[in-house]
Amino acid sequence: MEIKVNDVIMAIEEFAPASLQESWDNSGLIVGSKSALVRKALLSLDCTLEVVNEAKEIGANLIITHHPIIFKGIKQITDESVIGKVIFEAIKADIAIYSCHTNIDKVPDGVSCLLAERLNLKNREILGKDGDSGYGLWYRDWE
Repeated sequence: MEIKVNDVIMAIEEFAPASLQESWDNSGLIVGSKSALVRKALLSLDCTLEVVNEAKEIGANLIITHHPIIFKGIKQITDESVIGKVIFEAIKADIAIYSCHTNIDKVPDGVSCLLAERLNLKNREILGKDGDSGYGLWYRDWE
C-alpha cells in the first residue's frame, strides 16, 4: 500500500483540523511535496539538525513535529543559520517536514488531554473554550 505525504496530512487534519490553528501559527506542510511517497515517518517536538540526521539514518522521509520550524518569514535558506541549515539538509535529503501545532493543542483529545491523562487529572475542562475546542485544560480537583 502506498502512502503519500498528503495521506498522512489528511489523517492528522481529520483529528486536528488546520482551521483550528491560530492566525500567527504556521502549522502544515513546511518543507516537501504532498505527492511524495512516505517510506518512514519520524515524530518530534521540534525539527532540529539532529532530528533530520536521525531521519536520514533510519530512512525516514517525513518528519512530523509539534512546533513549526518556520513561524514567520525567512529571507534565506543557507547553512549559515540554524533554521536554514535544518531546512537545507531536509531538502537535500528529500525529507518533508509537517507541523501540527496550535490546531492539535486545541482539540479535545490533543496534547493537553494526553498530558492531563498522564498526570491522572480528572474533571477536566477546556480552557479558553471556543465550541468544542480551546487552549489547554484545567481541572477542578484531583481524584
